[in-house]
Amino acid sequence: YTMTYEQWQGGAFEPLQLGSFLFSTPWVDTTPLPGQHHIIMDPGVVFGDAMHQTTRDCLTAIEIACSGGTIKTMTDLGTGTGVLALASALLGVNRIIAVDYTMIAARTARRNVELNGLTDAIVVVNGKAQDYLYTAVDLLVTNIQLPVMKEIIESDTFLCSKWFVLSGLLQREAQEIEAILAEKPVHIHRCWCHGSLWQTILGTVAA
Repeated sequence: YTMTYEQWQGGAFEPLQLGSFLFSTPWVDTTPLPGQHHIIMDPGVVFGDAMHQTTRDCLTAIEIACSGGTIKTMTDLGTGTGVLALASALLGVNRIIAVDYTMIAARTARRNVELNGLTDAIVVVNGKAQDYLYTAVDLLVTNIQLPVMKEIIESDTFLCSKWFVLSGLLQREAQEIEAILAEKPVHIHRCWCHGSLWQTILGTVAA
């Protein structure tokens, strides 16, 4: 069966404004307004074109975390096309590791980093998320499957992060994660809930 690119992605990718961000493709000439953060995205066939609800909620959460100007380091686990890493770099985060287990996703993210001229701020790696918890960061973002997320938040390094964003969770999965977090020295600042689908959690680790 042959389908068009738009059918595969669920629709044409038009210039899109989300919060302070303006997303566009390399093949559409787009001029951002003053104060907008312009992100050029070529999603290819990889998840993460800023249209999905989890991506939108993560962008809002990252803007909240970065609003104080103290977030300078970040690990983005399950980066997909790199959209959250790109947004964070434009908000002032200057040392970012973006990780994805799928090779085609890592390649797509690298291309998007290059398209936006952010190679000095973002390093994209192809690997397991659990292998990149070896360093403390100001912001840890995970938009990833439940079994991997549970490993992440139960690791000792998780509590070395200052802020965290956990997303890609169904309602039951979010309840499991919240039960684990309840036993840890963390504070939940906000949760985004969309029915039984797509829960996102923003929190901080107690100093």
